[in-house]
Amino acid sequence: MKEFSTDGLKINDQPVLPNKVTQLKIASIFAISYGCFHLMYFAFLSAVKADLSQLEIFSAGMCLAVFLFNHWFSFKQNLEKYVNRTPNIGNILFFPFARVLPMHLTILVGSYFDEHSTGTLILFLSLKTFADLTMHLIEHGYSRGKAQHI
Repeated sequence: MKEFSTDGLKINDQPVLPNKVTQLKIASIFAISYGCFHLMYFAFLSAVKADLSQLEIFSAGMCLAVFLFNHWFSFKQNLEKYVNRTPNIGNILFFPFARVLPMHLTILVGSYFDEHSTGTLILFLSLKTFADLTMHLIEHGYSRGKAQHI
């Protein structure tokens, strides 16, 4: 990887250097923690809804296709803008966790709705849309007129 910043990042209360060791340590921390979150979400969702209809599987596949296309398009559109920046590796580590908050809240608050409630879906989609919009605005610098070096 090219240069990155470690401004404000500490491990065991010690500042870290922007080197390959830090890069590998941060990548490992991210992969394990973020992967565990999503593994738990998958287990939770599998336990709640194990028997999907063909329509539900098709709908989920279409949503996944739209999601992947949207992110591919955004990546292609913004790649040139981000090639010459120096990202902060601490922000890269923590930024994605803001997107899992809607899943936590839906699991906790959604349990008050009926198991097959449209309210749970509306709650999740509202929280997820708000989180994604907020992260998009921060990432692309609309909040203060400049990108946040994510």
